[in-house]
Amino acid sequence: MSQRREKRFRQLERRVAALEVQVKESHQEKMMQDISAAAQRSCVDAHWEPAADTAPARRGLLQRIKRAWRAWKL
Repeated sequence: MSQRREKRFRQLERRVAALEVQVKESHQEKMMQDISAAAQRSCVDAHWEPAADTAPARRGLLQRIKRAWRAWKL
């Protein structure tokens, strides 16, 4: 009976190891797809969105940060 259990246990260990490899590979593939999609989006954004359009937003954000800092210091 114990030999049967050991055999079953080894069988299950092999299955778990195989599944872990599959999960790792699919996770890496998904990460690569996400990175590729993000790179494509950033290229498209950089191509279509001139830097001048973001300047007012950045200035506004900087002013809000400065106001918050001054309020915190008081």
